[in-house]
Amino acid sequence: DATIVFLIVVFLSAITQIGFGIGCSLHCLPILITSRALTGVFYEAIDTATIPITVPFFTKRYSLLSGLTNGFLRLGSVANFVLSPILYKKYGLSVAIWSACVIAILQV
Repeated sequence: DATIVFLIVVFLSAITQIGFGIGCSLHCLPILITSRALTGVFYEAIDTATIPITVPFFTKRYSLLSGLTNGFLRLGSVANFVLSPILYKKYGLSVAIWSACVIAILQV
C-alpha cells in the first residue's frame, strides 16, 4: 500500500534529520555527510511517494499535483533559509542546526 510506504519513508527521513543534528553536535563529519546524503534520497522518495496517494484527487491535473506537492515541501526550505541565520546570530550554530532539523521534520 502506497500510504504505508510513504509513512515509512517519512519516518526514515526524520531519523536522518536527527542524525544530522547529532552529527553537528558531535562535530562528526562522516555522520553529517551520511545523514545529509540519506536525507536527499528520502526527500526524493517523498516527492514521488505522494503521487499514488494523491492522484485520485487530481485525475487529469498531474502538473498541478506535482506543483502543489513540491511547493509545499519547499516552504520548509524557505523557513530554514529565513530563520537559520537569525538563530545562528542569536543562539549559535547548534540551535540553528537543530531548529532546521525540526522544521525539516515538520514540513513533511
